[in-house]
Amino acid sequence: SKFLKPRRVMTILNGIDTVRVNGTGQDQTSDIRESLGIPEGDYVVGNIAHIRPEKGQQYLLQAAQIVINTCPNTTFLIVGREKTPEAKQELQAQAVDLGIRDKVIFTGFREDALRIMATCDLFVLSSLFEGLPVALLEAMAQGKPPVVTSVGGVPEVVTDGVDGFLVEPKDYHTLAQRIITLLQDANIRNQMSARAARKMEEKFSLKSMIGAIENVYAQALKAA
Repeated sequence: SKFLKPRRVMTILNGIDTVRVNGTGQDQTSDIRESLGIPEGDYVVGNIAHIRPEKGQQYLLQAAQIVINTCPNTTFLIVGREKTPEAKQELQAQAVDLGIRDKVIFTGFREDALRIMATCDLFVLSSLFEGLPVALLEAMAQGKPPVVTSVGGVPEVVTDGVDGFLVEPKDYHTLAQRIITLLQDANIRNQMSARAARKMEEKFSLKSMIGAIENVYAQALKAA
């Protein structure tokens, strides 16, 4: 704002309950896989977001076709409520046209999204616009390496090549290649998983957010 001096403005990052997130669904992955019909031995790539054009799932499906051609033992989960009646139907028809309908599962809205996320090996966002997605924070807290578009507040969360991959929106070719890299290289996948979880605990947990707020008050009292 033009009315505030930069030195008087401090940014406090969103915090999530990392203890709750990490404790949700970790021991139920086999039950979730069976209930969703995920083939045994498949990798699972999860997208948790509302189904609408600005979330870019149409580009995710194009990427999924490339991934599945290289890594056929991969299932894509698209978890979220459709914002318009035809949105889900259009994506399902696209998956049919791309020849990957049997490898893409649309779950609709799920109250147990955290349990489903625990089942995933990777987390993907293909959004054209974003704020600071809570689903991304929760996925990283669970140690799910993210492959996400570099939009909105996402680059504040993900350091490209360190704890995830950033790609440009609509660039489904690069999106696919980054997913393939993580699926084929367990070392990179495990390293990013550990770094993502550690970053959430250090910078995006409720504890870190409360500490940042306390620090603001302490500085304000000191300056008074």
